[in-house]
Amino acid sequence: MSSNVTIVGEVSYREGDGPMMLIRPGLCELELTAADATLGWQDGDDRLSAVMPRSDFEGYVKKGAIRLEAGQA
Repeated sequence: MSSNVTIVGEVSYREGDGPMMLIRPGLCELELTAADATLGWQDGDDRLSAVMPRSDFEGYVKKGAIRLEAGQA
């Protein structure tokens, strides 16, 4: 089941072995598993996504860089 989150601070991810990339501020769709968080967003005509370890995602939430919808844990 997916839900929405809002990027309000600096949130980055790594594509493979490449450099760290920033996720632009704004609304993202979130899919959580026990191990990973997948964020998806629209950038113009492009649909982008990032997968990060769930621990990294939870760290961004704790720092306030990712805001959860009301009622999400």
